[in-house]
Amino acid sequence: MKLPIIKRETSPVVGLGVSRLTFHVIWLAVGVLATLTLAGCGVTRPVVKIGVVAPFEGRYRAVGYDVIYAVRLAVRERNAAGGINGYAVEVVSLDDGGDTAAAAEQARKLALDPVVVAVIGHWRDDTTLAGAPVYAGAGLPLVAPGVGAPGLSSHSPIAFRLYPTAAAIEEAARHVAASLGLERLAFVRSEADLVQVRGTSPEAVFIGLDPLPAAEAVTGLVRAGVRATWLGGAALADPQYFAIAGAAAEGSLVILGAPLPGDVAGADGFIARYRAMAGAEPGWRALLAYDATQLLLEAIAQAAAQGAPSRSGVAEALRRSQVQGLIGPISFDAQGNWRQARLVVYRVAGGRLRLEGTVETASGFN
Repeated sequence: MKLPIIKRETSPVVGLGVSRLTFHVIWLAVGVLATLTLAGCGVTRPVVKIGVVAPFEGRYRAVGYDVIYAVRLAVRERNAAGGINGYAVEVVSLDDGGDTAAAAEQARKLALDPVVVAVIGHWRDDTTLAGAPVYAGAGLPLVAPGVGAPGLSSHSPIAFRLYPTAAAIEEAARHVAASLGLERLAFVRSEADLVQVRGTSPEAVFIGLDPLPAAEAVTGLVRAGVRATWLGGAALADPQYFAIAGAAAEGSLVILGAPLPGDVAGADGFIARYRAMAGAEPGWRALLAYDATQLLLEAIAQAAAQGAPSRSGVAEALRRSQVQGLIGPISFDAQGNWRQARLVVYRVAGGRLRLEGTVETASGFN
C-alpha cells in the first residue's frame, strides 16, 4: 500500500527555539487553567497517564519539542471529547537529553508511577534500548516511534516499534541506488568503514551515523576526493547535518519511515492545529508522535472497557491494534514490529527536503 501522498512541494528543515523553562511554564499554565475549570464546574475525573520520554535539552532537543506538542495535541483533543470511559488523560513528559543513563533513570521514574499505563519514547535507538528493559520489568508497554534499532523485542516483549528497522532502511537504500544506476554502493556505519571507503571509488555511500558524525563523514569524504551520491536515514534530515555539511549535503537522498506532514493527504487539519499550539511547523516525527498517541488512546479505551485501565490491558490491546492513522494503517506482528511500515525518499535541494517517492522491497520492512 502506497502512502497517500498528494503534494510534492519542498518543505523546510526546521528546529524549535523554545526554551525548556518557557515550555514548562506554558504547560503549567494550561494545567492550572484546566484544573480551575474542572473545579469551578464541580467535576472531578479519575486520571490515566501516558509517559513521554525524549531529549528536551542538549544536542537533540529539537526532536523532543517536535514530538511533545503532537502528543499533547492528541491528548487535548481526546479530553475535550470527554476523555476515555470517564477518565481524563494526562501526559508525563521527561527529558533524557539523548543520554542512555538518563533514559534508564527516567524509565524507572515512570515505572514507579502506578497511574502511568504506557510510554512513548525515546526517539533514539540507544536511549530506547536503555529504557526498554526497565519498562519490561514493570510490565509497562512502550510504543517506540522513529526507532530502527534491531532487537527491540529482545529488550522488551511489550515494546511496539512504529518505524522500519535499520536493516530495512539499508535494504531500501540498495533499491534506491539500483534504480538510479549506481552499482557501487558502500556503507559507512563506523570510523573503520569510513577509512575503507576513502580507498575505494563508490558511486553511492550510505551514511549510517548520527547527524554530527554523518556531516563530518560527508565533508571528509568530499575533501578526500570521493564523488558519490550520499544516502542515509533520519540523520540526513537533521538540521545539524545541513548546518555542518553545508554544500556537501546537496543532493543527499534521505530515507525516512514517515513523510513530512505536508506530503500526506488529509493532514492539513493536523498541521493547522499543531501550528496553532506550537507556533512552528510539525516535522515527520510529530506525525509519528500524533499517530502513536492516538494508537495508545485507542488501546487505553479498549482496556478501560474491561474495567480500570491497566498496563497489561493496554499491552494486550496494542498487540491486537488495527487502527488507521495519518501515516496509514497500524498493526503489529508477533515481535512488535509495524506490519505496514513504508519508506519515503526525499532529496536535499537548496537546504530543503524534496519528496522523491516511496520504496517497497520484496523482503518488506519489519
